[in-house]
Amino acid sequence: SVKMYKNLVQRLSESKDMVLVDPSISAIRVIERCKGVISMPFTATALYMRDQGIPSVYYDPTGWIQKDDRGAHGIPILSGVNELREWVMVIFKDPLTKS
Repeated sequence: SVKMYKNLVQRLSESKDMVLVDPSISAIRVIERCKGVISMPFTATALYMRDQGIPSVYYDPTGWIQKDDRGAHGIPILSGVNELREWVMVIFKDPLTKS
């Protein structure tokens, strides 16, 4: 429901772990300053960022998508929290990734 969504957005905006970005700022501009991109299967954002040299993965929390799905266009598909954590740890340890 709309009320539940608004409550969720309100809670997230009050979180110390959340960084709000002014909606007038381009999403691409924000992402280009990231060390990596985690997208839900399958979005063009991951493809674009990979082409810009920013590490990109698709995250499938359900585990339903096969790792070799053609829709990924060679972008790794991570399933489950453990795979996601491992990828994030590698990204933040790798000095060659963008800051």
